[in-house]
Order: sequence, then structure tokens, then C-alpha cells
Amino acid sequence: MGALELDTLALEALSKTLPESDPQLLEARTAVGSGKAAMGDLEGAIVEFEKVVAVRSALLPDNHHDLLSARLNAAVARKHLHGDLLGALTVEENALEALSKT
Repeated sequence: MGALELDTLALEALSKTLPESDPQLLEARTAVGSGKAAMGDLEGAIVEFEKVVAVRSALLPDNHHDLLSARLNAAVARKHLHGDLLGALTVEENALEALSKT
């Protein structure tokens, strides 16, 4: 069994017992998204990354490192899938600006 399968099993188990906003669940979701991206499943990765962005956006300020990281993950996956260079650049610039203020 590979890392992606193990991460997916962990995510499924955590999803049954933890609220969507739990940091451990969000990290597991990010790991699954990263694994899917590494395996070439960019659409699946984007789904996982966008779920993390949605939850973190509801809980954290716009300049929070965890939210910026989640947005960057989604932007990079979209860039690779759709060639959305401008969209990814905008997210990256916004993240850099926010990080430079912290």
C-alpha cells in the first residue's frame, strides 16, 4: 500500500470523528491533495485543496500562514491543470504581500 492510499484511509477515518475545522483533519486533507497532485490527479488535488481553503477562510484572517499556504496549494494545482498562470501569479503575489506584513 502506498502513501496516498494510507493518507486517504487516514482522511476517511478522521472525517468520521472530527469536525471539518479540526487542524488534524485539514492536514490530512492537504496530504491527500498533495499525494493526488504528485500522482497526476490534479483535479482530485484541487478538490481537496479547495476544501481546505474554504474551511480556513471561514476561520482565519486573510494573512494567516495556514490560509495562505492552502491558497498557494490550490493555485499551483490549478496552474498545472489549466495553465492558469495569471491566476496562480495573483494568488502568489497576494500571499507574498501578506507574508511580508507579518
